[in-house]
Amino acid sequence: MNDLRQIALEILAQTDAQFKVNHLLKLFKNFQQQKIHLDSATKIDSENFVLPRRPAKPELVSKRRMDTLSGVWRVFCTHLLTLNLMR
Repeated sequence: MNDLRQIALEILAQTDAQFKVNHLLKLFKNFQQQKIHLDSATKIDSENFVLPRRPAKPELVSKRRMDTLSGVWRVFCTHLLTLNLMR
């Protein structure tokens, strides 16, 4: 199967971000080398795919507790910003 849209859908259906990046770069390279073709008339089979809405566990967001120094600092800064915006 050498349809660009079908392969892109298969990559999009994956949940691992690094997998998506690596395979997207390969897909782009293959498309530039004309190993993969874009055919808008081809029907895409998306019934077997469950597209992820969000990652299982966001890696960049950490839990912030209020009973730590960084949590207290965040609350303090938020209150300072709020007070300055109200002026």
